[in-house]
Amino acid sequence: MLVNRRQALAIGALVIAVGVVMAGCAPIRLQPPMAAAIRQHGADLELAVCEAITAERIYVGVRNSETDGDWLTLTDLQGSTTIEPGSVLRVGDELPGMSAIIDPSPRTRLDGEDFSVSIRNDSDALTIFFAAVPWDDLSGDWFYTDGKSSEEPCGHFQEWISTH
Repeated sequence: MLVNRRQALAIGALVIAVGVVMAGCAPIRLQPPMAAAIRQHGADLELAVCEAITAERIYVGVRNSETDGDWLTLTDLQGSTTIEPGSVLRVGDELPGMSAIIDPSPRTRLDGEDFSVSIRNDSDALTIFFAAVPWDDLSGDWFYTDGKSSEEPCGHFQEWISTH
């Protein structure tokens, strides 16, 4: 089968786009937004959980997205607690019913970091990946997995739910 020039260019552009995304040159943005958001508040990292979940383990890790470096554990909570919709958790703090294992290494936040969040229990899990977080552009707003931001902890997620 012969392919005309226009088709060949379209196929070539598609192959290049897929290659760029697979090579990690573009951040992964999940559509629709997941039920959580993160923000930098002063020196603290905060996590907003937008749906109720009973947690037996909460893990938050970070890595440099430019180098795909090793994951650094920011918090690893174990025990049992119920997280209500709209709850805001400060990463590194213990929660009632949960004890923390925290990496106390001081570090400076870098624009474009990747964050992994996992909230699990025996029967359910909420696993979230925030790719290349643009801290410099957020001005304290909450960042979602689809790349959008909001002033309210679960604002963008609730807006999306109400329209879909």
